[in-house]
Amino acid sequence: MVSISFNIGLICYIYFGTCGVPVTNQQSSRAIAKEPRKTSSSISNQKFINGLQPFTLLQSNVKEATNINTTYPESGNHQTTPVKVNIQKESRASNRVYNWNGHSWKENKTVCENLPQFRQETLRTRSGDTPIFIHEPGVDKYISQTVLVSGTWEREVAVAVVSFLQADKDLQFLDIGANIGVISLEVAKLGRRVVSVEPLIDNVQRLCSSFRAGHFPSDTTIVFNAVSDIHERVALGRDQDNVGGTFVLNNNPNKRNGSDVNLIGQYRELVNTALLDDLLSLLSSDPLTKVVIKLDVEGYEDHVLNGADEFFHKVDVQAVIMEWTYSKQPGTAETIQLFMSRHNMYPYDFNQRALELTPRAKWPPNIVWLKEKRKPPVNKDETSSAMVMETKESQTRTSHEKMHMGIRPVTVSNPYEKAALNIYSTTADSGNHLKTTVNESNSIQLRDLNRAVYSWNGHTWKENKTVCENLPRFRQGTLRTFSGDTPIFIHEPGVDKYISQTVLLSGTFEQEVALAVVFYLQADKDLQFLDIGANIGVISLEVAKLGRRVVSVEPLIDNVQRLCSSFRAGQFPSDTTIVFNAVSDIHERVALGRDQDNVGGTFVLNNNPNKRNGSDVTLIGQYRELVNTALLDDLLSLLSSNPLTKVVIKLDVEGYEDHVLNGADEFFHKVDVQAVIMEWTYSKQPGTATTIQLFMSRHNMYPYDFNQRTLDFTPSVKWPANIVWLKQHYNERR
Repeated sequence: MVSISFNIGLICYIYFGTCGVPVTNQQSSRAIAKEPRKTSSSISNQKFINGLQPFTLLQSNVKEATNINTTYPESGNHQTTPVKVNIQKESRASNRVYNWNGHSWKENKTVCENLPQFRQETLRTRSGDTPIFIHEPGVDKYISQTVLVSGTWEREVAVAVVSFLQADKDLQFLDIGANIGVISLEVAKLGRRVVSVEPLIDNVQRLCSSFRAGHFPSDTTIVFNAVSDIHERVALGRDQDNVGGTFVLNNNPNKRNGSDVNLIGQYRELVNTALLDDLLSLLSSDPLTKVVIKLDVEGYEDHVLNGADEFFHKVDVQAVIMEWTYSKQPGTAETIQLFMSRHNMYPYDFNQRALELTPRAKWPPNIVWLKEKRKPPVNKDETSSAMVMETKESQTRTSHEKMHMGIRPVTVSNPYEKAALNIYSTTADSGNHLKTTVNESNSIQLRDLNRAVYSWNGHTWKENKTVCENLPRFRQGTLRTFSGDTPIFIHEPGVDKYISQTVLLSGTFEQEVALAVVFYLQADKDLQFLDIGANIGVISLEVAKLGRRVVSVEPLIDNVQRLCSSFRAGQFPSDTTIVFNAVSDIHERVALGRDQDNVGGTFVLNNNPNKRNGSDVTLIGQYRELVNTALLDDLLSLLSSNPLTKVVIKLDVEGYEDHVLNGADEFFHKVDVQAVIMEWTYSKQPGTATTIQLFMSRHNMYPYDFNQRTLDFTPSVKWPANIVWLKQHYNERR
């Protein structure tokens, strides 16, 4: 079995015992320096240093997994050798397409030749960016549109797959219902073998193009068929404006009758079906031996499994990550669960909870089946069994079983890891909190800050009791956090084409930032969260849903009011405070610039050439209201009765980051700032970058990317769009 407990909430980051980080005073001259030697550091600091490495293992597997993650071959063109019918094992990576023609397997050498020029975008994987060829958003309103806007799609599925693969170097990946290849490309970029199964020629051709453009180091195989339990030719149904919703029409009432499906006919080409069992003969010369499967075939999952008994007997299937949306109908659900039970696989949600005692109709849209050698709990009456206490079931599990219980790190080997587990496991239930009055002095008595809004008026702090009263009815979406769904109030997508649009389509935005923040908070129960540039509150709400204290700073009234509404609707268990100001290094009134169709790109106009001259900015004037600035140091007086003591900061103020830090020396001296997750897009210019680096160096903070790599030796102009500054002392970096 896979020695892993994968945590969707914290992306299964590895805990190393050592980490070496170089010291440099002249960054630009060290861009080609040698890799630094490794030294030891304290456990707590080491957790922060390594917090963004995307996998978690038992200690016995750390060395192997480290090698997996750090020895990817350089990308490049690879030669392949001819094959007959079965795939031959080769010394170089191959990229081929195969068809089951109704009788046998054939290599398809024509489907991916002389292709048109598809639209190319960038997929943001955990191993770096890679090209992906998409459909026009007008015909693929979910997958292609979301990839275009955010560079991701169903990030939680990708994280789950990657966590399994990085925990076991022998695991391979089978992607059934690959679509344009979001998850297949994630795994290929990781350097692992991929077999992608996809029936729609428009998707297959784009996936071919993406595999070729990626120059991946390991084999990628495309199977151009639908998968079923019989051999036949089937039609594919067209869902309006949703290529990603393409489905097998034949005998598929679950999808065909789905309330969210607008059937507009079928694709012209019929396609052959293959059985999953047929893959055994295709791959006999280079067999799949141990796999993770992603199964997303739009309501046809039961047919796939009905033709997969031999495959599951002969291949060690460790996990099946499955879309459940169209499989929850009684007949289909029982068929799937009986099949899985025969093969010792049991269902969990993405928060570690076993699902056997929950009615199948209430299972979440994506679930994971995990291999376990155990007896399933008795469930004589499904409708009433959901009331059985889960604690009784959990007490019967062995420690070996708990290792497989999913998404947060149940397997722990030291007190620090146990603390991280307890933090996540004991989140309080949500509830309302009473608001209290505040004094009119700078030091406000804050017995409870839930739903409170404060403003610096140029001289002192005041509670703002009017900004969030009698609000209009904003458009409501659902934010998919790692602690569960929560309401979020958004702008209309036409005026906020990135953040609100992406939240509307996928329920997330910049999920890698959310993952990093949640990881730190779950590793230390004393950490609090300061969100500077909160916007409509995607990350603030993520943390509030986790049950942790949040202070959100935002200057735009349209965002503040939506954030108020979201905090109220969420009824979170811990304090949520909104500071309605811009943050700078001086007290003044500033104008906010308007970026066309992009409320999320709102920025301080005054003395902000980095953003104002950005190549991606279309300035169309300014908002009518001027806003007061406060210094980060001013927060010390606002929160003196309930101080921030130890924090993670998210800093995203559209090119104004240097101004924020120039007014933050006292704050950084008095508050234990463990990490600053910062947008770097508009701060990479030499003067600005140097100012920020000097400030951070004074406070023992050093830059890393989101894959644990130090940025000291990389010119700041080449740093990624989001970085993290981590606290380390000099003796830990020698």
